[in-house]
Amino acid sequence: MNKFSLLLIALLAFFTMSCDKLQRNNQQQEQPQMGPGGGMGGGNFDPSVFIDRQMEELKEGLQLSDEQEKQVREIITAGFETMRKSREEMMDGGGDREAMREKMQAMRDEQNQKLKAVLSEEQFAKYEQIQAERRERMRQRGGFGGPQN
Repeated sequence: MNKFSLLLIALLAFFTMSCDKLQRNNQQQEQPQMGPGGGMGGGNFDPSVFIDRQMEELKEGLQLSDEQEKQVREIITAGFETMRKSREEMMDGGGDREAMREKMQAMRDEQNQKLKAVLSEEQFAKYEQIQAERRERMRQRGGFGGPQN
């Protein structure tokens, strides 16, 4: 009887650990993972989903007309692609982070100039506020993927 009890306990422990591992794997699949270059999605990051989410926030927050929405989407999409390519070039070449930071800032400034031409003064001021709030949220989380250790 004693051997049977030990076998039963061992099987129960094995079953419990297997279920726990399955649950953790399922939770990890549900949460976005950091991909190469700091992007989300473990290599499966879809930029269109990111841009759609940003456009939803901007359309509501800035009360964009249909024409403005189209132009803002084009500007943001082009800017996103340009920054993505620059990040990839830096990662491939092991580039200078400070130079990259300056280049990214110049790209953001250029994008802001294009947006200024499309948005009213009030909309652009609100856009800058939305961007500042987004940066603050990211700073508090430690970037795209959450707190950094």
